[in-house]
Amino acid sequence: MAAGAAGLAIKFLSEHALPFFRWDASHYGRYWGMRGWIALHVVGGLVAILCGPLQLWSGLRGRTGAAHRIRGRIYMCGVLIGTVGGVWIAITSPAFPALGLPLIGLAAAWVATTGLAWAAIVRGQVALHKEMMIRSYVVTFAFVVFRLIADLPLLTWLPMPDRYVAIGWLCWTVPLGVTEIVVQVRRIAAGSRLTASGAA
Repeated sequence: MAAGAAGLAIKFLSEHALPFFRWDASHYGRYWGMRGWIALHVVGGLVAILCGPLQLWSGLRGRTGAAHRIRGRIYMCGVLIGTVGGVWIAITSPAFPALGLPLIGLAAAWVATTGLAWAAIVRGQVALHKEMMIRSYVVTFAFVVFRLIADLPLLTWLPMPDRYVAIGWLCWTVPLGVTEIVVQVRRIAAGSRLTASGAA
C-alpha cells in the first residue's frame, strides 16, 4: 500500500505539482497574483505526500526510531505550511465560495487528523496514533485523488465549475469515510478475536 501510494505521489508530482514552479503568468492565468501562496501550498503538500509512505511503512512495522520521529515533525510542518497556503487560496480565489468551501473543509480535516495523531503519540497512545496517521495521510492524498478523479470521465454531465466543486468534496470525504469503515471493521475483528481467545 505504501509503495502504491508512493508511485501515485510521484506521478502527481511530475504531472501536476512541478509545473507550478514555472513562474509563468500564462500558466497561472487568473491565479498569477496568488502564485506565492500557491507555491507555499504545493510545497507543504509535497512534503507531506512524500513523507507519508515512509511514515506509514515504518510506523505500521513498529520501526519508530529517531528517523521516524524526525520525519513525523517534517510531515507536520508540511501539513501546516500546506494548510496556510490552501486556506488563503480558498478564501481569496475567484472560485470562492463554491470551490473554496470544500477546500476549507479539506484543510480542517487535514489539521484535525494530524493534530489528533500528534496528541495521541504525546500521550503514549500508539494504537490511536497509528489510526489517526492513516486518516491524516488519506486526507493528504486528497490532492492526488482530486487529479485522478478530474482525469476520469466522471460527473461529465455537470458544468465544469460544478464538476470541480463536486470533486473538491469527493476527493477527501469519500476516501476518509471508506478509511473509517475499514478502521472500525478491523477494530471489531480484533475485539472478536480477543473475546474468542478469552473464551477458549
